[in-house]
Amino acid sequence: GKNQITETKKQTDVVSFYQPNNDEKTVTLTEVGKGNSKDAAKLCALRNAIEKAFGTFISSNTSVINDNLIKDEIVSISNGNIQSFEILSEEQMADGSNVCILKATVSVKKLISFCENKGIKVSYKGNLFAANIKLIQIYTKNECILHNNLMQIFRKNILKGFDYTITASDPVRQTDHRAGLPPVFWRVPLSIKVNLNSNILSFFKLYESAIINIALNNSEIDYYKSHNLELYEIDFNNKKYTLRTGLAAANLEEILKYFLPKYALNFKIKNGISVEKGSEIISKNYQESGFWLAHHYTFNLYSIPTSFSFSVNQDLSLSELEKISEYSIVPFSYLDPKDDTSSACEEGTNWN
Repeated sequence: GKNQITETKKQTDVVSFYQPNNDEKTVTLTEVGKGNSKDAAKLCALRNAIEKAFGTFISSNTSVINDNLIKDEIVSISNGNIQSFEILSEEQMADGSNVCILKATVSVKKLISFCENKGIKVSYKGNLFAANIKLIQIYTKNECILHNNLMQIFRKNILKGFDYTITASDPVRQTDHRAGLPPVFWRVPLSIKVNLNSNILSFFKLYESAIINIALNNSEIDYYKSHNLELYEIDFNNKKYTLRTGLAAANLEEILKYFLPKYALNFKIKNGISVEKGSEIISKNYQESGFWLAHHYTFNLYSIPTSFSFSVNQDLSLSELEKISEYSIVPFSYLDPKDDTSSACEEGTNWN
Protein backbone atom coordinates (compact mmCIF):
# COMPACT_ATOMS: atom_id res chain seq x y z
CA GLY A 1 0.00 0.00 0.00
CA LYS A 2 1.02 3.62 0.45
CA ASN A 3 3.51 2.76 3.18
CA GLN A 4 5.78 1.04 0.67
CA ILE A 5 7.28 4.43 -0.14
CA THR A 6 8.40 6.72 2.64
CA GLU A 7 8.63 10.48 2.47
CA THR A 8 11.32 11.27 5.01
CA LYS A 9 11.66 14.68 6.59
CA LYS A 10 15.26 14.15 7.72
CA GLN A 11 17.66 11.76 6.06
CA THR A 12 21.15 11.48 7.45
CA ASP A 13 22.33 8.10 6.08
CA VAL A 14 22.61 8.89 2.37
CA VAL A 15 23.71 6.10 0.04
CA SER A 16 26.77 7.66 -1.55
CA PHE A 17 28.49 4.77 -3.29
CA TYR A 18 27.24 1.53 -4.75
CA GLN A 19 28.39 -1.41 -2.64
CA PRO A 20 28.60 -5.10 -3.71
CA ASN A 21 26.77 -6.20 -0.55
CA ASN A 22 23.89 -3.84 -1.25
CA ASP A 23 21.31 -6.46 -2.19
CA GLU A 24 18.70 -3.89 -3.18
CA LYS A 25 21.16 -2.17 -5.54
CA THR A 26 19.97 1.31 -4.55
CA VAL A 27 21.13 4.73 -5.69
CA THR A 28 20.25 8.07 -4.09
CA LEU A 29 19.87 11.11 -6.36
CA THR A 30 19.00 14.77 -5.87
CA GLU A 31 16.50 15.85 -8.52
CA VAL A 32 14.56 18.95 -9.49
CA GLY A 33 11.08 18.84 -10.98
CA LYS A 34 8.72 21.48 -12.34
CA GLY A 35 4.97 21.36 -12.83
CA ASN A 36 1.67 23.17 -12.62
CA SER A 37 1.16 22.01 -9.02
CA LYS A 38 3.25 20.79 -6.08
CA ASP A 39 2.29 17.19 -6.79
CA ALA A 40 3.15 17.54 -10.49
CA ALA A 41 6.56 19.01 -9.65
CA LYS A 42 7.22 16.20 -7.16
CA LEU A 43 6.19 13.55 -9.69
CA CYS A 44 8.46 15.13 -12.29
CA ALA A 45 11.44 14.98 -9.91
CA LEU A 46 10.71 11.36 -8.95
CA ARG A 47 10.41 10.39 -12.59
CA ASN A 48 13.76 12.05 -13.29
CA ALA A 49 15.36 9.95 -10.54
CA ILE A 50 13.88 6.75 -12.02
CA GLU A 51 15.08 7.74 -15.49
CA LYS A 52 18.67 8.39 -14.36
CA ALA A 53 18.91 5.13 -12.42
CA PHE A 54 17.35 3.14 -15.25
CA GLY A 55 19.60 4.59 -17.94
CA THR A 56 22.75 3.99 -15.91
CA PHE A 57 22.23 0.52 -14.48
CA ILE A 58 19.69 -1.28 -16.70
CA SER A 59 19.96 -2.51 -20.29
CA SER A 60 16.80 -2.76 -22.36
CA ASN A 61 15.81 -2.82 -26.02
CA THR A 62 12.58 -1.05 -25.13
CA SER A 63 12.12 2.62 -24.21
CA VAL A 64 10.48 1.80 -20.90
CA ILE A 65 10.63 5.27 -19.37
CA ASN A 66 8.77 6.88 -22.29
CA ASP A 67 6.14 4.16 -22.58
CA ASN A 68 2.84 6.00 -22.12
CA LEU A 69 1.23 2.92 -20.59
CA ILE A 70 3.66 2.64 -17.68
CA LYS A 71 5.45 6.00 -17.32
CA ASP A 72 3.15 7.06 -14.47
CA GLU A 73 2.93 3.62 -12.90
CA ILE A 74 6.71 3.32 -12.75
CA VAL A 75 6.83 6.11 -10.15
CA SER A 76 3.64 5.18 -8.32
CA ILE A 77 3.82 4.72 -4.56
CA SER A 78 2.88 1.04 -4.65
CA ASN A 79 5.62 -0.66 -6.68
CA GLY A 80 8.68 0.03 -4.51
CA ASN A 81 10.90 1.35 -7.31
CA ILE A 82 11.48 4.41 -5.13
CA GLN A 83 12.33 3.25 -1.63
CA SER A 84 12.14 6.67 -0.02
CA PHE A 85 12.33 10.34 -0.86
CA GLU A 86 12.93 13.57 1.02
CA ILE A 87 11.53 16.89 -0.18
CA LEU A 88 14.34 19.41 0.20
CA SER A 89 12.63 22.52 -1.13
CA GLU A 90 9.33 23.55 -2.73
CA GLU A 91 8.80 26.99 -4.25
CA GLN A 92 6.23 28.66 -6.47
CA MET A 93 7.94 30.80 -9.08
CA ALA A 94 6.91 34.12 -10.61
CA ASP A 95 5.51 32.42 -13.72
CA GLY A 96 3.08 30.41 -11.54
CA SER A 97 4.93 27.13 -11.89
CA ASN A 98 5.92 24.98 -8.93
CA VAL A 99 9.46 23.70 -8.44
CA CYS A 100 10.43 20.79 -6.20
CA ILE A 101 13.91 19.64 -5.24
CA LEU A 102 14.00 16.24 -3.60
CA LYS A 103 16.36 13.41 -2.76
CA ALA A 104 15.11 9.98 -3.86
CA THR A 105 16.51 6.51 -3.23
CA VAL A 106 15.80 4.29 -6.23
CA SER A 107 15.94 0.48 -6.08
CA VAL A 108 17.53 -0.82 -9.27
CA LYS A 109 16.56 -4.36 -8.23
CA LYS A 110 12.89 -3.41 -7.92
CA LEU A 111 13.05 -1.58 -11.26
CA ILE A 112 14.26 -4.75 -12.96
CA SER A 113 11.49 -6.80 -11.31
CA PHE A 114 8.91 -4.17 -12.30
CA CYS A 115 9.95 -4.36 -15.96
CA GLU A 116 10.05 -8.16 -15.96
CA ASN A 117 6.53 -8.27 -14.52
CA LYS A 118 5.44 -6.11 -17.44
CA GLY A 119 6.94 -8.61 -19.89
CA ILE A 120 9.86 -6.30 -20.73
CA LYS A 121 13.22 -7.99 -21.10
CA VAL A 122 15.88 -6.13 -19.14
CA SER A 123 19.20 -6.92 -17.49
CA TYR A 124 21.62 -5.35 -15.07
CA LYS A 125 24.15 -3.29 -17.00
CA GLY A 126 27.81 -4.03 -16.20
CA ASN A 127 29.41 -5.75 -13.22
CA LEU A 128 30.05 -4.85 -9.63
CA PHE A 129 33.63 -3.73 -10.28
CA ALA A 130 32.40 -0.91 -12.52
CA ALA A 131 29.48 0.04 -10.29
CA ASN A 132 31.31 2.72 -8.30
CA ILE A 133 32.62 4.34 -11.47
CA LYS A 134 29.18 4.36 -13.03
CA LEU A 135 27.66 5.78 -9.89
CA ILE A 136 30.24 8.58 -9.86
CA GLN A 137 29.40 9.27 -13.48
CA ILE A 138 25.67 9.42 -12.82
CA TYR A 139 26.19 11.76 -9.85
CA THR A 140 28.40 14.06 -11.95
CA LYS A 141 26.00 14.07 -14.89
CA ASN A 142 23.05 14.56 -12.59
CA GLU A 143 24.74 17.53 -10.93
CA CYS A 144 25.22 19.17 -14.34
CA ILE A 145 21.57 18.61 -15.28
CA LEU A 146 20.41 19.95 -11.91
CA HIS A 147 22.40 23.18 -12.30
CA ASN A 148 21.24 23.68 -15.89
CA ASN A 149 17.59 23.15 -14.94
CA LEU A 150 17.89 25.66 -12.10
CA MET A 151 19.34 28.19 -14.53
CA GLN A 152 16.35 27.70 -16.83
CA ILE A 153 14.05 28.40 -13.90
CA PHE A 154 15.99 31.55 -13.03
CA ARG A 155 16.00 32.91 -16.57
CA LYS A 156 12.23 32.50 -16.84
CA ASN A 157 11.57 34.37 -13.59
CA ILE A 158 14.15 37.16 -13.44
CA LEU A 159 11.91 39.66 -15.24
CA LYS A 160 9.60 39.68 -12.23
CA GLY A 161 12.41 39.68 -9.70
CA PHE A 162 12.73 43.38 -8.83
CA ASP A 163 10.68 46.04 -7.01
CA TYR A 164 11.57 49.71 -7.33
CA THR A 165 11.12 52.96 -5.44
CA ILE A 166 12.12 56.45 -6.60
CA THR A 167 12.59 59.68 -4.66
CA ALA A 168 12.97 63.06 -6.35
CA SER A 169 14.75 65.93 -4.57
CA ASP A 170 14.27 69.65 -5.15
CA PRO A 171 15.51 70.91 -8.54
CA VAL A 172 18.89 72.65 -8.53
CA ARG A 173 19.65 75.53 -10.91
CA GLN A 174 22.44 74.76 -13.39
CA THR A 175 24.26 76.86 -15.98
CA ASP A 176 26.05 75.56 -19.04
CA HIS A 177 27.19 77.57 -22.03
CA ARG A 178 28.10 74.64 -24.26
CA ALA A 179 26.52 74.51 -27.70
CA GLY A 180 23.14 72.79 -27.83
CA LEU A 181 22.30 73.35 -24.17
CA PRO A 182 20.17 76.11 -22.71
CA PRO A 183 22.29 78.52 -20.66
CA VAL A 184 20.11 77.88 -17.62
CA PHE A 185 18.37 74.56 -16.80
CA TRP A 186 17.17 72.67 -13.76
CA ARG A 187 18.67 69.41 -12.50
CA VAL A 188 16.37 67.03 -10.59
CA PRO A 189 18.32 64.54 -8.39
CA LEU A 190 16.66 61.13 -8.37
CA SER A 191 17.39 58.35 -5.87
CA ILE A 192 16.45 54.85 -7.04
CA LYS A 193 16.25 51.81 -4.78
CA VAL A 194 16.12 48.32 -6.25
CA ASN A 195 14.82 45.48 -4.06
CA LEU A 196 15.22 41.83 -4.97
CA ASN A 197 11.75 40.49 -4.32
CA SER A 198 10.58 37.04 -3.28
CA ASN A 199 10.73 35.73 -6.85
CA ILE A 200 14.52 36.07 -6.89
CA LEU A 201 15.15 35.41 -3.21
CA SER A 202 13.15 32.18 -3.35
CA PHE A 203 15.31 31.08 -6.28
CA PHE A 204 18.50 31.62 -4.25
CA LYS A 205 16.90 29.65 -1.44
CA LEU A 206 16.13 26.88 -3.93
CA TYR A 207 19.69 26.91 -5.29
CA GLU A 208 21.25 26.90 -1.83
CA SER A 209 19.11 23.91 -0.86
CA ALA A 210 20.33 22.08 -3.96
CA ILE A 211 23.99 22.86 -3.24
CA ILE A 212 23.71 21.75 0.38
CA ASN A 213 22.28 18.41 -0.65
CA ILE A 214 24.60 17.58 -3.55
CA ALA A 215 27.77 18.69 -1.76
CA LEU A 216 30.19 15.90 -0.91
CA ASN A 217 30.76 14.95 2.70
CA ASN A 218 34.23 14.32 4.18
CA SER A 219 34.33 10.60 3.39
CA GLU A 220 33.25 11.24 -0.21
CA ILE A 221 35.89 13.96 -0.57
CA ASP A 222 38.54 11.52 0.69
CA TYR A 223 37.32 8.90 -1.81
CA TYR A 224 37.47 11.35 -4.71
CA LYS A 225 40.96 12.51 -3.76
CA SER A 226 42.29 8.95 -3.34
CA HIS A 227 40.95 8.02 -6.79
CA ASN A 228 42.23 11.18 -8.50
CA LEU A 229 38.73 12.48 -9.27
CA GLU A 230 38.00 16.15 -9.88
CA LEU A 231 36.58 18.29 -7.08
CA TYR A 232 35.36 21.87 -7.13
CA GLU A 233 35.04 24.15 -4.12
CA ILE A 234 32.55 26.98 -3.88
CA ASP A 235 31.97 29.70 -1.28
CA PHE A 236 28.27 30.49 -1.35
CA ASN A 237 26.40 32.66 1.14
CA ASN A 238 29.32 32.58 3.59
CA LYS A 239 29.62 28.78 3.54
CA LYS A 240 32.05 26.44 1.79
CA TYR A 241 30.95 23.43 -0.28
CA THR A 242 32.75 20.80 -2.34
CA LEU A 243 31.01 19.71 -5.55
CA ARG A 244 31.66 17.37 -8.47
CA THR A 245 31.52 20.04 -11.18
CA GLY A 246 32.28 23.74 -11.53
CA LEU A 247 28.83 24.57 -12.91
CA ALA A 248 27.39 25.97 -9.68
CA ALA A 249 30.15 28.57 -9.38
CA ALA A 250 29.93 29.43 -13.09
CA ASN A 251 26.13 29.76 -13.02
CA LEU A 252 26.02 31.86 -9.87
CA GLU A 253 28.79 34.11 -11.16
CA GLU A 254 26.76 34.63 -14.33
CA ILE A 255 23.64 35.40 -12.31
CA LEU A 256 25.38 37.90 -10.03
CA LYS A 257 27.66 39.58 -12.59
CA TYR A 258 25.49 39.46 -15.71
CA PHE A 259 21.80 38.82 -15.10
CA LEU A 260 21.26 40.90 -11.94
CA PRO A 261 23.13 44.00 -13.17
CA LYS A 262 21.46 43.80 -16.59
CA TYR A 263 17.87 43.19 -15.53
CA ALA A 264 17.97 45.41 -12.44
CA LEU A 265 17.87 48.29 -14.94
CA ASN A 266 14.69 46.87 -16.44
CA PHE A 267 12.52 49.82 -15.41
CA LYS A 268 10.98 52.99 -16.78
CA ILE A 269 10.96 56.39 -15.09
CA LYS A 270 7.86 58.46 -15.77
CA ASN A 271 7.36 62.12 -14.88
CA GLY A 272 4.26 63.06 -16.90
CA ILE A 273 6.14 64.54 -19.85
CA SER A 274 8.64 61.82 -20.73
CA VAL A 275 9.46 58.15 -20.21
CA GLU A 276 13.03 56.92 -19.91
CA LYS A 277 14.33 53.38 -19.62
CA GLY A 278 16.75 52.58 -16.84
CA SER A 279 19.59 51.77 -19.22
CA GLU A 280 19.02 55.05 -21.07
CA ILE A 281 19.16 57.25 -17.99
CA ILE A 282 22.26 55.40 -16.77
CA SER A 283 23.92 55.99 -20.12
CA LYS A 284 23.14 59.72 -19.95
CA ASN A 285 24.42 60.09 -16.41
CA TYR A 286 27.48 57.85 -16.46
CA GLN A 287 28.31 57.39 -20.14
CA GLU A 288 28.34 53.66 -19.55
CA SER A 289 26.38 50.71 -20.80
CA GLY A 290 23.68 48.72 -19.07
CA PHE A 291 26.39 46.88 -17.14
CA TRP A 292 27.07 50.00 -15.12
CA LEU A 293 25.80 48.27 -11.98
CA ALA A 294 28.30 45.46 -12.39
CA HIS A 295 31.11 48.02 -12.49
CA HIS A 296 29.96 49.98 -9.43
CA TYR A 297 28.53 47.31 -7.17
CA THR A 298 30.08 44.09 -5.94
CA PHE A 299 27.72 41.19 -6.48
CA ASN A 300 29.43 38.08 -5.17
CA LEU A 301 28.69 34.58 -3.96
CA TYR A 302 29.75 35.29 -0.40
CA SER A 303 26.76 37.45 0.41
CA ILE A 304 23.67 37.58 -1.80
CA PRO A 305 22.35 41.17 -2.04
CA THR A 306 18.75 41.94 -1.17
CA SER A 307 18.71 45.59 -2.28
CA PHE A 308 20.89 48.39 -3.58
CA SER A 309 20.51 52.09 -4.39
CA PHE A 310 21.97 54.56 -6.84
CA SER A 311 21.43 58.17 -7.88
CA VAL A 312 20.84 59.76 -11.28
CA ASN A 313 19.92 63.24 -12.48
CA GLN A 314 17.37 64.51 -14.96
CA ASP A 315 18.00 67.88 -16.61
CA LEU A 316 14.94 69.92 -17.55
CA SER A 317 14.00 73.37 -18.76
CA LEU A 318 11.77 75.54 -16.59
CA SER A 319 8.80 74.98 -18.92
CA GLU A 320 9.27 71.20 -18.65
CA LEU A 321 9.65 71.42 -14.90
CA GLU A 322 6.35 73.24 -14.60
CA LYS A 323 4.50 70.32 -16.23
CA ILE A 324 5.77 67.67 -13.79
CA SER A 325 3.56 66.64 -10.90
CA GLU A 326 5.41 63.55 -9.65
CA TYR A 327 7.93 60.88 -10.55
CA SER A 328 7.09 57.19 -10.77
CA ILE A 329 9.13 54.08 -11.58
CA VAL A 330 7.73 50.85 -13.01
CA PRO A 331 9.31 47.59 -14.21
CA PHE A 332 8.77 46.62 -17.82
CA SER A 333 8.90 43.31 -19.61
CA TYR A 334 11.82 42.92 -21.94
CA LEU A 335 13.70 39.78 -22.86
CA ASP A 336 16.24 39.22 -25.59
CA PRO A 337 15.12 36.36 -27.86
CA LYS A 338 18.43 34.64 -27.18
CA ASP A 339 17.67 34.75 -23.44
CA ASP A 340 14.26 33.12 -23.78
CA THR A 341 13.83 29.56 -22.60
CA SER A 342 10.89 27.23 -23.03
CA SER A 343 9.28 25.31 -20.23
CA ALA A 344 11.62 22.49 -19.32
CA CYS A 345 9.35 20.15 -17.40
CA GLU A 346 5.62 20.54 -17.25
CA GLU A 347 3.12 17.90 -16.22
CA GLY A 348 3.88 14.63 -17.97
CA THR A 349 7.21 15.89 -19.30
CA ASN A 350 10.74 15.24 -18.09
CA TRP A 351 13.92 17.20 -18.28
CA ASN A 352 16.51 15.36 -20.31
